[in-house]
Amino acid sequence: GAFFAVYRSDWHHLQDGDEGELSLEFGSDTFGGTANTVSLGEWKGIYAYFDNPELAQAMARKNKMTAIGMDIEDTVVDLAGTAVSFQGIRSCQDQQVDQDP
Repeated sequence: GAFFAVYRSDWHHLQDGDEGELSLEFGSDTFGGTANTVSLGEWKGIYAYFDNPELAQAMARKNKMTAIGMDIEDTVVDLAGTAVSFQGIRSCQDQQVDQDP
């Protein structure tokens, strides 16, 4: 699965603890889930956990993602460099698996 969070300083209308539907779109691939609102200092945001393992793969393959729902305007997230980051994570995980305790 994958955890997703986005915060903005101009989302004053969001109230902590609200729950709603959030869609993450990667071109023709869409993932839906339940998200919650939260404050982080002056920043308001939303977070969600998606238990579909394909979401992490979509994040690694695509260059942008659009978050839709939760009473926010559609928010485009630049994913440039995400694939390289995922490759580093996989390499680290592979090395840990190869080691005997």
